[in-house]
Amino acid sequence: MNKKVNRLFLVNVVLVILAIAFADRLYPAGVVQAQTTQTLTLLSGDGPTGSRDTANQFTVDGGATWQDAYIVTPIPGYHVIPGTQYISLSPNLSGPLHATTRYRTTFELPTSFSGPALTVEVHADNVATLFLNGVQIGQQPFAEIFANFQNPTESFTSADPSLFVPGTNILEFDIHNFTGPTAFDYQAVVSFHPVLEVALDIKPDDPANNINPRSKGRIAVAVLTTGSFDAASLDTETLRFGKTGIEAAPAHFALEDIDGDGHIDLMLHFRTQETGVSCGDTSAILTGATVTGEAVTGSDVINTVGCA
Repeated sequence: MNKKVNRLFLVNVVLVILAIAFADRLYPAGVVQAQTTQTLTLLSGDGPTGSRDTANQFTVDGGATWQDAYIVTPIPGYHVIPGTQYISLSPNLSGPLHATTRYRTTFELPTSFSGPALTVEVHADNVATLFLNGVQIGQQPFAEIFANFQNPTESFTSADPSLFVPGTNILEFDIHNFTGPTAFDYQAVVSFHPVLEVALDIKPDDPANNINPRSKGRIAVAVLTTGSFDAASLDTETLRFGKTGIEAAPAHFALEDIDGDGHIDLMLHFRTQETGVSCGDTSAILTGATVTGEAVTGSDVINTVGCA
């Protein structure tokens, strides 16, 4: 009898060990921590020396008009960032003395993103002041010194998400010239985590999406599977829903075909009082991540009722 019990015990232990090992193969430790990072690299001097740089413009009339910068041959005292070339407002590096010329370049960010950061390395004759979307993010020592255009480069970084916008972002350089030639080179690297937009249907059975903020019940929210996204890939532990998308965790969820298209969707239920939705709100947001760590977001219109 004891031998039989011992054998059963050993079998169960082995099965548990195998189950754990198999689970580790399916879901490696840390898999939900992965997150896609995209980078954009901006350079001065995209083209042959003597041509115009269509990626970088300058203005001499306060921004009323802009012209493509000239790609110029650096003077012997300049150090050059690998992969870049010096640019100036004239082909011979001449410019107004004791004056500042503004240059600009642009980069595009998707509609939804997270964790943006910008790092810029620059040499300038004489002084570079940097702006991201109109906000100053750095300046070289304001002096006529060799250090401003010789190695090591000055490096400026900004990771303030409020400075980045969906769509077109503008990186500007104010280049101040004291005397003699004026030019600069730079390399800028933008990094960010793209956020996938998912199809959201709040209260699928209610075309008006009526929500009573005073209700003690729950709000049904469906994440729909589309041709480019499988709703079953969402990590439900990361999902949050509400007024800003950070409020309520799911009280219940299930996989089912919500819209009758033959594809499995994800149905979620959230406690109304935890969502932060208040009278007058016109939309609600879902945020979270897939099981591979890809950030997602989705929103839908709502109509608040019972507020009188």
